[in-house]
Amino acid sequence: MAVPAGIARLRPGHFFRRAGKNGPVETARTGRGALLALARAQGQAEVDGALRGPFFKDVLWKPLGGTENNYAVVSNQQSSPVNALCEKPVNSIDHVLIKHCLLSGDRPAGRGAPASMSEALERYMGVPGGDIARLGAGRMRELAQNVRVVADGAKNSSPNIIVADRGEGQEPDKFETTLLSLQKGNKKRIKFVQGKYNMGGTGVLPFCGTRGYQLVAARRSARLQEGSEWGFTLIRERPGVSDKTPWYEYFTGPDGRICSVGGGALPLLPGGGALDDGCMVKMFCYEVPGQSIARKLWSDMNGVLYSPPLPVMVEDSRFRGSAHNPRIMYGNRNLLEREYSRHVHRSFSIKSRLRGFGTSRLDVTVFEHASRSPGGKNVTRELRPKSAAILLTQNGQTHAAFRQSRLDSEAGLASLAEYAMVHVDLTDLPPSKAKMFLASRDRMRQSADAKKLEERILEDVGEDGQVRALEAEYKKLDEQTSVKDTSMNRAIEEAVKKNKMLAEILAPGGTPADGKPWEGAGEDREGGGAGLRPSSYIPTYLRFKGGGVSGHKAVPSDGSAAYAVLETDAPDDYTTRRQDAGSLEVRFPPALGGSPHAPFGGRVKVKLSGEGEPSDDAGDVIVTLTRPRDSPLSCVIHAIFVEPKARKKRSGVALQSFRWVKKDGWAGLGWTARTVARAGKTEVLVNRNCEFLEQFQRHMPRSRAGEIAERFGLHVFFASVGLHSSHGDDANYDEIYEKSIEAVARSCLAASYGGARARPG
Repeated sequence: MAVPAGIARLRPGHFFRRAGKNGPVETARTGRGALLALARAQGQAEVDGALRGPFFKDVLWKPLGGTENNYAVVSNQQSSPVNALCEKPVNSIDHVLIKHCLLSGDRPAGRGAPASMSEALERYMGVPGGDIARLGAGRMRELAQNVRVVADGAKNSSPNIIVADRGEGQEPDKFETTLLSLQKGNKKRIKFVQGKYNMGGTGVLPFCGTRGYQLVAARRSARLQEGSEWGFTLIRERPGVSDKTPWYEYFTGPDGRICSVGGGALPLLPGGGALDDGCMVKMFCYEVPGQSIARKLWSDMNGVLYSPPLPVMVEDSRFRGSAHNPRIMYGNRNLLEREYSRHVHRSFSIKSRLRGFGTSRLDVTVFEHASRSPGGKNVTRELRPKSAAILLTQNGQTHAAFRQSRLDSEAGLASLAEYAMVHVDLTDLPPSKAKMFLASRDRMRQSADAKKLEERILEDVGEDGQVRALEAEYKKLDEQTSVKDTSMNRAIEEAVKKNKMLAEILAPGGTPADGKPWEGAGEDREGGGAGLRPSSYIPTYLRFKGGGVSGHKAVPSDGSAAYAVLETDAPDDYTTRRQDAGSLEVRFPPALGGSPHAPFGGRVKVKLSGEGEPSDDAGDVIVTLTRPRDSPLSCVIHAIFVEPKARKKRSGVALQSFRWVKKDGWAGLGWTARTVARAGKTEVLVNRNCEFLEQFQRHMPRSRAGEIAERFGLHVFFASVGLHSSHGDDANYDEIYEKSIEAVARSCLAASYGGARARPG
């Protein structure tokens, strides 16, 4: 391929090349000059200047997607700038795979094409099992050359973000039916790509500064079409629109066709980096969270693209040194294995009742407790925010997430919620349930299917024996860094007894107002908490406690759950490991339903529930544990309906327990002096060294310090319980709670002590 003067080639394999210092001087009078002027613009002002050049005098501006009502589509995309940006490399990966499909002689939508993205990766890119986690560092870096995210612009302003790929590219005459179209469904019939709706890539436009500038340049891959040309245009928000809503447009030549320039490498990237072909988009003045591209944006993208099909290179050209060095973005799933494995306490999979949603497993990662980490640091926050403790993905891209507080309030994991991450791979989600996810791929529709999915995930996580054992372990570690104040809990109980109106705002918890535990409170769930028993690589038995392979189990006739527990020597990972795995299968009679829990601690637990008449036979439940290269192990549970036990009346009002956290326990919780408290379903943690409390105590008599602390704790506790009761289910609960409880902490002592005020914080 001929290379224009002034373009120097680097070593083979690179598609970024540097222009020589004495290269030709371009003007905005020609198509090439106009394209390079836009590509080199460092912000909106320079784009404005380029558009005043002679080349743009006679261009035509057309509405994006062929309609002036395009804002209805654009504005209904991703709500986060990171989620919106991630759609660009996702699209690039699609077109890299399509290119290699075409090069192999296959038709992307043909019968012989791969049926999944993982199959395409293995067939066309040589990725074993379609999983880049199996690749070495060299091959990972090589593949990352296919898709790049590069930042340029001024150091102290919103950066311009460029996404460039080595995909199939596009011919100029097809821009308007592909890159500039909306809702055409161009990739809908291709099974091995992520794209479906032909609109997700427009989600970036509202985050492109105040003018919505996005440069698009593409050339059909020279390996697919010799002599292909570069096409280019600029998308912008239509200036001076007087309608209720804005709309977006792009320019063409005076003849109405997309502008084009000759083929060959063009220096379209920062510092003169050149592209041979493929596609490049440049988003001007993009609203990224924070200024750090190689750290903050890279980290955020790893969370959204939890397990991307291909790695992506991320680079910040605005800085020198380490900040400029490219970093490979290959998703938090791979980061956990490659770079953060030393911070992981346990990583395992559990069985879940999600077969109707295309999977039957949940992947759980539990990070080391802060008390056991260097410097008392909780590394969990580096790999997932509180808003994304449970991730739902398709083809490695996060489509929705549940916040951390739901692991506490609905799964009953008060201590483990701070350290756990749950991944649910819904790549094989049946089409009938696909409408759960919005087309923006960043949130869920509140449908019946979505509600069932959420309930099953949280229940299966909360009931798993391995998870319950870890919760007990982490609760003990938490107690070492906090103080359960008996006198404070007594004061809270007395306050409730004297003011019955408080009962109306309290959420159910684990401790009644009279201080006596309810029946079953604090006990481990049946079958949980078992000590670990010797295991065999291939299990040799599945039996009841007495050694038999059949037994009886009483099941409440009102639909309440009962648990049958069997013994086994199967290891904990027996049903989830990659090699020599078996499966746990349960066949329920018509009158019963339920779910099995994978082997843990030498036990297999089966949940049973149904409705019938007391003393009736509920049927036989057959539990089978398959074995590779050997006959399966089976047990029969003879279920009988019985009268449900009468529940004892609860005494008093349910309250969360109260705990003080001192300064030496801040690191593990990620707290600072300005942190006030944390409220969950079962307990409220209050900062004993909160600066709002200590500032007030400084100008009060020292003899009253204990009284003031108790008063502060009571105010914060009851406000926390009320906030959790009223807003615990809100999507932005954490934000509401933190702002509200700080307001309480700032004012409660001054109000209690008749005008005494702490010094300003």
